[in-house]
Amino acid sequence: MENIKFVLDFFDKIAPKVILIEDKLDKESNEAFLCIRGFLSEGGNFEDYKKALRKNNWKGSIYALIWGSGSLSELSEILKINLDTEKSIYEIDFMNLIGNSSIEIIKYWQGIKLRTRTTSKNNFLELISSINEKNISILAHSLGVSFSYNGILSISSQAKRIRNCIFMGGAISRHNKDWELLLDNISGNLTNFYNKNDIILNYFYKIGSFTVESPCGIKPIEIISENILNLPVPLEVGNSHFNYIDFLDKVDIF
Repeated sequence: MENIKFVLDFFDKIAPKVILIEDKLDKESNEAFLCIRGFLSEGGNFEDYKKALRKNNWKGSIYALIWGSGSLSELSEILKINLDTEKSIYEIDFMNLIGNSSIEIIKYWQGIKLRTRTTSKNNFLELISSINEKNISILAHSLGVSFSYNGILSISSQAKRIRNCIFMGGAISRHNKDWELLLDNISGNLTNFYNKNDIILNYFYKIGSFTVESPCGIKPIEIISENILNLPVPLEVGNSHFNYIDFLDKVDIF
């Protein structure tokens, strides 16, 4: 409980915010993409997201959500070890880190998950209201999918500002009963990229979440709808949890 309290106390000092990564290329466009990274991505840049979207010929604006998703500096403080905080979660051997400090990291993960749910439910409407464009699509990875899921459920279905959602390696159960409600709150489609070999979701997510349920990041979302497209990632992704974005420019997502 001490680590969870640390996380909650810390995030009480952080206000989530939306920042503009790049303005629209088509000045007549009224469309925007909101990019949301996952666990331990706080402060990370979004150049790879921007590059993938532009390679898909996206002409609208690109925004990023900065939120309390955790950081290597916080984790270093909790674990009392020296992590290279100049690196991102994508550049460290996270599985080795889990193997050496699994209990402490799980406690930290639990705190982050709790903060994710409360922050998204309490702030999502205000966050998307800061985006000028009329229609907003979401590109989210890992715990960012959980943030999106809970946030979209918190807004009125009549608002319909959220158009399409692209989820990658989602760290939220594929069995959740409210997937249909989420579809009611968007005007377009949900594309779910999953990787059955994702080592983080197969191992850390299930143990850290005390569940045997599979997240949508390793298996298709369970409900059947013409507005959900479940797509397996290419084989070259392997068992990685961190390079979904690398193949996005190879897929026609619009």
